[in-house]
Amino acid sequence: MSYISDRYIEFWLSKWRSDSMIRRVLESRPVRRLKDISFLGAIDYTSLVHKGPRIGRDRLHHTLGVAALADFISEHRNYDEETRNHVVVAALLHDIGHAPLSHSAEPYFKRRLGIGHHELGEQFMEEDKQLSWWLAKYFDRERIKLLIAGDAGGGQGADLFESPINIDTIDGILRSFESFRGHKPACPLDIARAAFLESSEAGKKSLDWFWQLKGSVYNSFITSLEGLQADQYCQLYFEKNEVELSREKLLSTEKEWLLEFPDLFHALRNSSMDDAVTTYCQRDYYIVFESEDIAERYKVNKKEVTKDGWDVKSALAHREDDNNGLYKGDSQVYH
Repeated sequence: MSYISDRYIEFWLSKWRSDSMIRRVLESRPVRRLKDISFLGAIDYTSLVHKGPRIGRDRLHHTLGVAALADFISEHRNYDEETRNHVVVAALLHDIGHAPLSHSAEPYFKRRLGIGHHELGEQFMEEDKQLSWWLAKYFDRERIKLLIAGDAGGGQGADLFESPINIDTIDGILRSFESFRGHKPACPLDIARAAFLESSEAGKKSLDWFWQLKGSVYNSFITSLEGLQADQYCQLYFEKNEVELSREKLLSTEKEWLLEFPDLFHALRNSSMDDAVTTYCQRDYYIVFESEDIAERYKVNKKEVTKDGWDVKSALAHREDDNNGLYKGDSQVYH
C-alpha cells in the first residue's frame, strides 16, 4: 500500500498507520488481499475501461476510499473515539469477502456453495486468526457486522452505511466513472459533505446530480451489452467447465486465478465472449423532487429485461430504500 492514487486517501492512510487500533486491521491479510481483486470484476478486463494505469481499480483502493469518507464524516461530527474506530473499521472490512473478479462469478458460487461475499466476509472476521483476535480484543465485532449490513438500527454512524447515497456508493460511483472515463467527475469529500454534514440548496443539487450520474454509470457501462456479457461469461465459464470453487479458492487472489484460468481472462481481454446474455436487471434511477428527505428523495425502479430485442420480460419494481446500505441489495459492483 505504498502508492495511493488519491491524495485525500493518503491523508487518512498516514493517520491510520500511526493509530494502533486501526493499523492492525489495515495491515491484516483479508484487507491486504483486496489489492489483487479488481473493483469492476470481469468488466475491468474489457474495452469498456479507460486504457490508462490500473492504479485505483482494485478493491483495496475502493475500501480505503470508503474508510476515508467514514473518517472524514466522523471527524466533522465529533464522534467519540470508540464510535469513530468502529465506523472506520466497518468500512475497511466491508468488502473482504469478495472473490477474484469481485461480483462477476459470485452468482455461480452462491448457487454451488450457498454463500456470497457478505457471508465470506463475516467468516473471514471469525476465522482469520490475527484479525479475529484483534477484533475480539478491541472491538465489538457484532456492531461492525451490523454497520456493514446496513442494519445498525439508527445509532451513530449507521446512516453512513444505510442511506441511499452512502459512503460505499459515493466512492463506488465516482471510482467507476473514473475507470470508464479516465477522471473523477467530482471529489468524493464534496458529495459526502452534502449527504451527511451540510444541508443547503447547493448540496441538494450536488446529490441530485450524483444520483443521475449513478444511473448513467449503470446504464451506459455496467449494464451495457459488453458489461453484461463479461459478467455472464464468467458464470458460464465456471458452469461449463464444472469448476469446483471451494471456499479457500474464493479467498485466493486474482493473480492465482490468472494462472489457473488463463483462457477465461484471454476471452475477456479479446472480447471473444459468447453471446451469453439472456436477462438482466435494468435500473431507472429517479428523484422525487418534492421530498427533502434523502431516503425518500432518491429512488430506483428495477425491471427484468430479456436480451431478445431488450424488451421488458417482467416488471419487478423495487424501491432503493428496500435494498440499500453496504450489505443489502443486488448491485453488481457496489451498493
